[in-house]
This record gives sequence, structure tokens and C-alpha cells, in this order.
Amino acid sequence: MAYLFKRFFGVFGMKVSKNIFYITITLILVINVGFLIYYAYHIPLHIDEAGWWFNYTNKSWQNRFNTLDPMRQFNGPFHTLSTYLPKLTLPIFGQNGVGWRIPVVAFGLLACWIIYYFIKTLTNSGKTAGLGAALTLLNPFLNHYAHESRSYVMLLFFSTCSYLCLFKLLGGAWNRKYWGVLFLLFLLSYMATISAVVFLFIFMSSLWVLKILYHFTPIKKNINSLINIKFSHLIVFSIFSSLFFVCLVFYLDYSAFSVGQYYQGNRSANLIAIPDFFSAFLGYKYLDDVTSAIYHYPVEIYGVSVFCFAVGFIYFFREKQIHTYFFIALFLSTAGFYIFSGSHIYTRTGVFLIPFLIFYQAKGVMFLTEAILYRLFHREQAMNICCWVLSGVVIFYCATFNFGKYRNLEPDSGNPYELARSYLKNNAGPNDLIISNLYPTLGNFYFGQFIRKQNKNIFQGNQLGSIYYLTPNKKERAISLPNLPLLKKHKLIRLNKRLTVKSFTNEGVRGSYIDIYKIKVDSISVVNLTANELGSLSYFGNGPSNCKTTIRAGGFSISCAYKDSPFACATQPLSSPKMKQGNFQMALFHHNNKNGTKKTSMALVNSLGPSFDLKYLTVQFFEKSYLLNNLIADERNLDLFQENVEQLVPSVQKIKTNKNILFCMVGKLFNDNSIIKGIKIYDFKIQQSSSPDTANTERAIELEEWN
Repeated sequence: MAYLFKRFFGVFGMKVSKNIFYITITLILVINVGFLIYYAYHIPLHIDEAGWWFNYTNKSWQNRFNTLDPMRQFNGPFHTLSTYLPKLTLPIFGQNGVGWRIPVVAFGLLACWIIYYFIKTLTNSGKTAGLGAALTLLNPFLNHYAHESRSYVMLLFFSTCSYLCLFKLLGGAWNRKYWGVLFLLFLLSYMATISAVVFLFIFMSSLWVLKILYHFTPIKKNINSLINIKFSHLIVFSIFSSLFFVCLVFYLDYSAFSVGQYYQGNRSANLIAIPDFFSAFLGYKYLDDVTSAIYHYPVEIYGVSVFCFAVGFIYFFREKQIHTYFFIALFLSTAGFYIFSGSHIYTRTGVFLIPFLIFYQAKGVMFLTEAILYRLFHREQAMNICCWVLSGVVIFYCATFNFGKYRNLEPDSGNPYELARSYLKNNAGPNDLIISNLYPTLGNFYFGQFIRKQNKNIFQGNQLGSIYYLTPNKKERAISLPNLPLLKKHKLIRLNKRLTVKSFTNEGVRGSYIDIYKIKVDSISVVNLTANELGSLSYFGNGPSNCKTTIRAGGFSISCAYKDSPFACATQPLSSPKMKQGNFQMALFHHNNKNGTKKTSMALVNSLGPSFDLKYLTVQFFEKSYLLNNLIADERNLDLFQENVEQLVPSVQKIKTNKNILFCMVGKLFNDNSIIKGIKIYDFKIQQSSSPDTANTERAIELEEWN
């Protein structure tokens, strides 16, 4: 049997090109890039991703440098490249996970290529390099961040390029050119993620340690290539780069940096970072954030990976290779920094260690495979069989990884956000109102465009159809809306058992849930308050102080004596028999701001009581009106650098009487900042369902007004 095994694989291997291994690697990479794109679409945006999109990608570039409040904004611009590159890809691929995440998918592929080139440069072995490229994409940690829009795969790419640049300098390459390239790579690393300052510090510290050891220790002969790095060049580069990045961090990006420090500075140092480097970066659990992992290899496979890493590292250590000494300095500097920095530093920021870990792992696999085969076959046969064995190793890793990860995501259930959006597009009428109770930034990403389109249709069509209510809560009992001025939610509509509901659920590792309630309404009337009508009224602001109206093209503007007045109210009562006592009133406020204001705006109507007496205007008057999708409707207004911001802002109230109605506008609208174009008020009541609609196996529930 042994003879036949040797004969078959020896002879057959002799006839087969060594390219079979590279074909296998290429297919593995293509398959896994396909999976990355699928996961990018399938997995809903993480809450942090949605926050970066909402606060930065979807805003003007200048917002990158806004001052942040650590008590309100933890989601700072920590990942510049992965946050702003989607500005180019979202218009191409659409408002979905692929459009948002395709830049990190691309860098995931680039990371495989640069790891290949990195290993090929150090070993001159295409097989070892190809194996390393495959292990990079099949690394659970890297695979995860290659479809989640954080810039760690970008940092991996640029840090690996930095190592290659360093080895060029050690090889005696033209100094000035490569010192310049190294600085550029440092800058790109920082643009990838602010946490790259850790990498920059550790890189330079490690280089200085080796340079000093070269002059003062017996290992000089093992690191003699450091003679090509002159002290004068190293000093100049260190001073220049340090001053540059200190200014960058503590001046230009100090606000974002301080927010991170505020939250991380109160946490103890990351003492598990050292074991986590080997656990997370070699395919096992991410100890620092176990909830983020979608899949990790079984402990047996992880144990083999660690063993192969150890074999590869020992092999090169015995060979006294300069890259091994640099890795030792890099690892010890990293461990020391993480332990003694005085604050918690996430393990994932140490992704710059991965090129060496994968390099030694790949070399360990190669060394063990060749050692075994050389004992069984003669050299030529062993070299050919090695390609088949390595192909089998890669296929095994690929099959194990993708089967486990795919299963954990419950792919058959789909992406509830995408499914819910598709359902609304196919079922909602052109004049149906959409109310979202989803997390605002996440709901805005998937449903914002559709919601604003529906608002525009309602305004132009002078008709309100049904109401669709979106919620991520399985046991929702009422529609709750925030009011002014405290944005405190109040229950307005009770959800019971006779209303149609559609549910989308994914209970995988990154699961999510959305219920869609359809609420039928009777639209009684529409009150159209035109710009001409409203512009002819007199107004008062805070104080009370008088306000002046000015008719302009397409509308009118208001200037109040108290320039920071948060509201302007009419001094005459509004007579509108079309608005019925006990009904709901939805107001759509149409106006244009010269620039974004970051202030919530709305139009509202309410009764002052038995008589039209303005002394009864209190805070409680404004609290009776409620905002609808305020962050979604105000999307462009939240960008201070936007110009000519057109808004259709919905709000809702329920008047007790249609006598002595006061009309008010709220927001940073006055002192000629806005052109008021008109308000439409839709008077409606909830339609009580007597015969539940159970089409498409949808659950039926009842809706009642909240008493």
C-alpha cells in the first residue's frame, strides 16, 4: 500500500504543474471574497457603523473636525478611510451593506496580496506566500473586519507596507526615498484609524531598540543590516514624524482623541492583550470582545495553528533573521505599551502584529509538511506531493471556516432590514406614512430615503393613506413619540390584536428583528396654510418680542427682536373647522434653511383654551406636539455645512378643541435663516378594524387610541 501511495502521487505529481497549488489558492480567495460581499449585504449595519455613516459619511467633510461632547458622542471619527470611502461606493452599489462596506472588502483582498508579497520577499517561496495569503482571508478576526466597516484591515495593509519599506532601508535602498514612503505609510495608517498612533509609536520604538542593540550588544552580527540605517537619518525622521503626529492628535483631532480617552481612560489596562494576540489573531476567540465574534475555529484547529506558528518562529530565530529580531522587539514593545499605558487599549488595535504571526504560521505549516514528506519520498516526489497536501490544508481551513460562519448567521432568514425595506416598497401606498422606532441612525440608513419620499408624496398629493410602524421590539404595546422640548417619549397609540403585522427575524449570531404594523386611518381633511397666508400674519417670539415677516420668492422669512428666539407664534387665532376635536393632526412643515442648524424644527397647532389669551402660552403648550422620525426628517439640517437645506418635517398632535387655535413654528428658523414655504395639516382618526386582514399569514392585532 505504501509503495502504491508513493508511486501514484510521485508519478502523478511529476506530471502536474506546481500551478495547481496557486489555482487552489486563487479559487479559495475568489470564493471567500464572494462570501465577504454576501456577508456585507446579509448582516445589518452595526450600531457603530450606522453612527459613522450618519454623523460623517452622510455629512459634509468639515464635520470630521467638529468638537465632540464625550457625554453625548462616543461615535467619533475614529476610522477616516472606511468612513469616507463609502461616499464613492454608496452611489454605485446603493444604500445597502455592500455599498457601505465594499471599501473594507477591497482592502481585505489587498491585505491578502500584501501578505503574499511580504512573505515572498522574506522567504522567496511562492508556496509559503500563497499559503499565508489564504490564511489571511481565512483568519476569523481579519475576515470579520473585512466586512465590517472599521479600518483594521486597512491598518493591516499599511503596516505591512511599512515593514516592507523598513526592510528596503535595511537592505541599503535609497534612504531619502524610502524614509519619505515610510512617512506617507504612517500618515495613511493614521487616516485608516486614529488608533494607528499606537502602531507608529511601537514601530519607531522597536526600530530604536534594535539600533541601540546593534551598537552595544553581542548580537550585533545578527542584525548587521542595521548599519544601513544611519543615526542621523533616524533622529531626523523620528523628530519630524513625532512632531507631526503630536500636532495632528493633540490639535486637529484632539476632540475625537479625548472622547476615546474619556471612555477608555477609566478602564484598567488590557492585561489579557498578550494571550489575546495569539488567541484572536490565530483563529480562536477574541477575548477582549467576545460578543463581536461570528465564528472561531475549534480549539483543536487553533492548537495546530499555534503549534505551526511556534515552529515557524523557532525556525527563523535559529536562522538569526533580522525580521525575527524586529518582531521580538515589536511584540515586547506592544505588550509593554498595552500593559503600562494606564488605560484600556483594545486588542484589535494591535492588528499590525498579524503579518508576522501569519508569516510564521505559514512557514510552520510548510516546514512540518516538507519534513514529513521528505521522510516518506525522495526530494522531487516530495516537492510535488507538497503542493497537493498544502492545497488540502487550505481547502480544509476554507471548508471548516465558511461552513461554521455561514451556519452561525442563519442565512435563510436573510437581513431583516433589507427584507422590511423591500416589503414596504412593494406594499406601502404612495401616500402612506412611515413611522420608525428603530435605532435612529440604523433606521435612517435603511429607511431614511423611503420615509422622506413618502412624506413628499403626502405633501404633494394632499392625502394621508395608512400608517406603517416599524419597531425592533417583539412585544411592542404602543406607539410612543418624543415631544418638545425634552424629547421625552409618550404613548399615543395602543397596539392590540386586530391590526396586521409583518415580522422579519434573524436569530443568528448577528441576529435582528423587525415588526411592521399597518394602521388604517380615516383621513378627514387637509388644511393648507400657504406661504402667502402665513406671511400676512404677525408673529411674536420669546420674550414676548415682536417679529417681522418679509415676503420672499417662494415664501417668507421671519426676524425677531430676540435673535435667538426658539419659536415664533402668530398673534391671531387660527380658525379651522376642518380640524376636529379628538382627532389627530399631522403637520408637514415645508421650509428651506440657508444652512444646516442642528436644531429640531416643527410646526404645530394647539388650542389655548376657552379664550385666545397668549399669557396661557407655557412650556406645556409645546409638549402636546410630537415629533415623527425627527433625525430622519432633519437629516440634512443636522449638517452645519449644508446649504439650501429643504425640509418637510412631520409632527403630530391631538387637539381637544378646534377653538382659539394658536399656530407656532419651532426651531432655529428666524432672523432670515429660513424661507417658510407652507404647512399642511392632515386631520385624521384611527380606523377601528372589525375584520382582521390575515393575508400572507400575517398576524392580526387591534389598534386603539391611547386614553
